[in-house]
Amino acid sequence: MNPKRLLFTVVALAAVLLPSTAFAEEAIRDFSVDATVDSERLLRVTETITYDFGDEERHGIYRYIPTQFVRNGVDYDYRIKVVDVTMDGEPATYVSSGGSGQVCVKIGDADVTITGPHTYAITYETDRAVTFFDDHTELYWNVTGNEWAIPIEASDFTLTLPADIAPSDIRTACFIGLYGSTEASCDTAVSGRDVMFVSTRELDTAEGLAVVIGIPNGIILPPTTMERLLMFLADNYAAFVPILALIVMWLLWKRKGRDPKLGTVIPLYEAPRGLLPAEIACARRDGCVPSRAVTATIIDLARRGYLHIRYEGKKNYTFVKTASKETSEPSAAERAILKGLFEKGDEVKVGDLQENNFYQDVANARAAVEMRIKDLGVFDKNPGLVRIKYIAFGCITGFVLMFVFAAAALGWLAAILSSVIIIMFGWFMPRRTEDGVKLLAEIKGFEWFMTVTEKDRLTFHNAPAKTPEKFMELLPYAIALGIETEWAKLFEGIDLPQPEWAEGQGWSHLGAVAFASSLHTLDSKASSSGYSPPSSAGSGGSGFSGGGSGGGGGGGGGGSW
Repeated sequence: MNPKRLLFTVVALAAVLLPSTAFAEEAIRDFSVDATVDSERLLRVTETITYDFGDEERHGIYRYIPTQFVRNGVDYDYRIKVVDVTMDGEPATYVSSGGSGQVCVKIGDADVTITGPHTYAITYETDRAVTFFDDHTELYWNVTGNEWAIPIEASDFTLTLPADIAPSDIRTACFIGLYGSTEASCDTAVSGRDVMFVSTRELDTAEGLAVVIGIPNGIILPPTTMERLLMFLADNYAAFVPILALIVMWLLWKRKGRDPKLGTVIPLYEAPRGLLPAEIACARRDGCVPSRAVTATIIDLARRGYLHIRYEGKKNYTFVKTASKETSEPSAAERAILKGLFEKGDEVKVGDLQENNFYQDVANARAAVEMRIKDLGVFDKNPGLVRIKYIAFGCITGFVLMFVFAAAALGWLAAILSSVIIIMFGWFMPRRTEDGVKLLAEIKGFEWFMTVTEKDRLTFHNAPAKTPEKFMELLPYAIALGIETEWAKLFEGIDLPQPEWAEGQGWSHLGAVAFASSLHTLDSKASSSGYSPPSSAGSGGSGFSGGGSGGGGGGGGGGSW
């Protein structure tokens, strides 16, 4: 090819392609923001954006602005209201939508395409952008946002204040760059009521301009205490959920969980209806068998001749199997306890109970006691199943609320509190029958007899004599009900011989209170050693301190569509 023709071809292609390439790049030629704030905190913002689409055929632009922020650990919503949108000085077709913590303005017509530069003006208002501190009033505003995928060649911000303020009383700061940058590449000026900021360099992709203006207090009125409360409740609606859960569960408890009215309580000198210690404790505690009831069962079995308890010093105990002279069979719960204790031999140390999987037999014994109480008709439904239902419902509710309020600062706390409220009320949901309430009154009368002071005891009619035999007979019941100390104090000063079932020197020469205390030690040791399965191994501050690009209200980004 002729060299001159080749050179002409290259120059011609460059003349055609280079301008096309340059104009194909979208860019914001100018991002100018004018804002005014009045004495009632209303901030009116007009963003004038000169957007160059180049040769790309597009419909318009979209602009999104975050409205929800976390300030001092709670949600804060700016509640931005779009009031006007124009394109090239004429009213524009647009759609404004909210949700997901932002407001989005989509400008343009899906049936119309445009190219080249166009100027958009978006005006919006908020009365929640100004922050009040002890020593100043502040507007911390993210002017452009840091989420534009194109450069911003020029940017500026002007705020018109509600009153003339001496320039020396106005504090300003400016930040440019990526999120968190403290670069201050901008010029600042104060003229009358206007405070002006102009960036001195182009903003690259994901860079933004943020400004801070501080003025003396008293020029802009802060919200009242009631207004602050209403704003907090409006922004943190998740806080209402635990309150709602509390109200709903209370009403549900009144309807389905509250017991019939308790009748008159009179003292009883024997265990009501011949019930065993663990059964008394279960009926007293809303259908739940406490750990001390297991110890009470062991003591009662020892008293009746099924085993001895040997004290070996340093809080060590051994259970020794013996042959009982009782003619009646032990209950299902008692058989489970005896099986667990002596399945591997006629002696077992308390410290070895966990190795022997005694907790499984304890679980079976508890289930047998709960079934016995169910068969007696103490509760209208199985208490264990009722509690499991509410525990499951509470956990599911908590997980669901965590997803629903995932974006809320107090969402996780509201979810946890709601779940706890449901589970706590669920614990008290098992409702006694009429006969169950009568039994409760009898048990309380039995407790009264074992805890009453000597002075009040004189009012009892035909009360049994305080003998060592009576002390030992009812001691397992006192342990099951958690009143063994009170029961023992009634026998202070009475000679208490060492019972046949208690072996070892540690039991001898003990008064009633000391004897009960030693059994409490046994209860603690046994509870920790074998009653349960082994465990498995296993921005809300001032912009003047810590401020930077991307901080404050406003912000966001946008693009073309």
